[in-house]
Amino acid sequence: HVFPPMERTCLYCNARMWIDECLQASSSTSPRFGLCCSNRKITVPLPLVPPQALLDFVTNYDQSNQQAENFHTNIRAFNNAFAFASIKANVDKNLASGRNGVFTFCINGTMYHNIGSLRSQD
Repeated sequence: HVFPPMERTCLYCNARMWIDECLQASSSTSPRFGLCCSNRKITVPLPLVPPQALLDFVTNYDQSNQQAENFHTNIRAFNNAFAFASIKANVDKNLASGRNGVFTFCINGTMYHNIGSLRSQD
């Protein structure tokens, strides 16, 4: 499959979109989109600035710095460790019991990564 370029931009969040993704109530000359920010109903805050040491590892790579070298060598493993951190959620115990033959893991509300012990003391 060859997709056409995403030539349209959401007026509110600047997400790149295809014209076919615009809301039916909008026009092709002034398209509005609902898949990105739901027509300005959703705002995602900017990410927090990482600690300076971590930012330096990413932006100012220095092979002579043993910590920076270790970071770049093992970045995929570090990412995987945080991706599979233990989770905290409101689990529906009735569905998760497996009493009806199928174990169903259903989360109500929001799921959080539980990485408290991995955080630095300072």
